[in-house]
Amino acid sequence: MMATFLTLTLAAIVIYILWIVFKPRKNSSQKKPARKKISKKNNPKLRGKENKQQATLPGADQIRKEKTEQMKKDPELIGRVIRHWLREK
Repeated sequence: MMATFLTLTLAAIVIYILWIVFKPRKNSSQKKPARKKISKKNNPKLRGKENKQQATLPGADQIRKEKTEQMKKDPELIGRVIRHWLREK
């Protein structure tokens, strides 16, 4: 019984030492390749995308403001929504 315990302990220690020696090392010192900067002024494709993103942002802000105003006006509605949400979880 004692010999079995000692053998298992020795095997565990050897496996642990081998694991430490051979485990893969991550090289965090490697630099990431730099991205090439593309000018938005000279590229008409990117100019259109930028305008679309700007057009959608005011809508999102407007919706957020409307929801905030609705929460201020009707706190009972918010309570019902939260209770419903908690029941689903």
